[in-house]
Amino acid sequence: MINFLEPHYLEGGNRRQREVYAIVSGLKIMEVLKPYTPVIAGTIPPQEQDGFVHMIVEYRVLQMCNDEFREKVRQLKSKGLGTEPAFARLLGIDTDPYEALHGFKDLDDEKLMARIPEKHRRRQRE
Repeated sequence: MINFLEPHYLEGGNRRQREVYAIVSGLKIMEVLKPYTPVIAGTIPPQEQDGFVHMIVEYRVLQMCNDEFREKVRQLKSKGLGTEPAFARLLGIDTDPYEALHGFKDLDDEKLMARIPEKHRRRQRE
């Protein structure tokens, strides 16, 4: 799994992520903010914030889902649906999407996989 607590993962990202990494590392922003355990997630929130928790949960779900799921998330977002509501719709979550995704944070991989509909699961290579 990518260590989102260290900004080095941005070095291998898209153009915008590489630019952010160059700026953040050049200005030593993470070093200055180190006492606050910052992470880069659109903004620089502490890791307890909901946005960071949701990002980690969404990353884990995407690792377990097939490409069709990813494309459907993109399509829903392009139509104006937010990320959490898009994930919730595809995962069949009828409750508050933000609370539901937050509730997934402590699930182990087996329990998280059980929440993903079979049609969206990544096929295991044999």
